[in-house]
Amino acid sequence: MPFPKEASQIPSDIGRLTISLATMSAASVEIDSARVSFDVIATDGSTVGTQNHDLLPHLTAAQKATMMTLINNLRTKAKAEAI
Repeated sequence: MPFPKEASQIPSDIGRLTISLATMSAASVEIDSARVSFDVIATDGSTVGTQNHDLLPHLTAAQKATMMTLINNLRTKAKAEAI
């Protein structure tokens, strides 16, 4: 009896995409870490795999500044609500 053939999965879309931004302290003036991960989806709807990448090398100075503003605003809101 021959072995069953495995259908090859053809990547066709990107599913869930997650971005993680981090600063190490309230005194940070720049982003310490920016990561992106995403699921690669096959034509049959199954997940082929998940890829993880460093986002910092792909960001412009303006994008980093905007993200830092977002982090600082979120830090201020968290402090107001939690402390």
